[in-house]
Amino acid sequence: MNNSFLTLCIFSFFMIIGLISCTGSGTVNGQMNGRYETTSDFSFEETQNGQVVASKESHERNAGAFEDEFGVEFGNSSKDKTENSDTILTTLKHKLNCVASINEDKFENIKAKIEEEMMDKSKLKIAKELVNSECLKSSQVANIMELMNMDKYKVEFAKFAFGRTIDKENFARVKETLSFSTSKKQIESLY
Repeated sequence: MNNSFLTLCIFSFFMIIGLISCTGSGTVNGQMNGRYETTSDFSFEETQNGQVVASKESHERNAGAFEDEFGVEFGNSSKDKTENSDTILTTLKHKLNCVASINEDKFENIKAKIEEEMMDKSKLKIAKELVNSECLKSSQVANIMELMNMDKYKVEFAKFAFGRTIDKENFARVKETLSFSTSKKQIESLY
């Protein structure tokens, strides 16, 4: 793993410890994502009676990515556990009969409101509420997805937005915002 990821993990750990040692209570929520690459080189020789009978050399390269969320409660929270801040107050529509997309000014205002949120989970919630009664172009769906970091939330928004997209024939372009092949396959299943 690279040093910046390790530094981020160590910083996050000490930040959480610092918050826990403070008086009061609360919750620390966060998300992490990143990419990694490993390489390994090795050689092997098999000998019999001092003679080399077989040798093998290998060079391997592996790469991948990860994404994860975390939430840490600290202190003696008296917060009512039945409270659900993730409840969407607006009734979300499954799909719309779309013939024209929203204008660019309105779209830019929607993007600005989504960008105000810190966490992808909150960005998704706001994005769904704001485009609930709107029709979008595939490029606008992709632009909103780019505001999020984690594929999980990007895919969920794409599934929601597909039913209000005017140019479904271009919907494949939203895959370009995704990191994982499994996420891309979920998008392909929509069209």
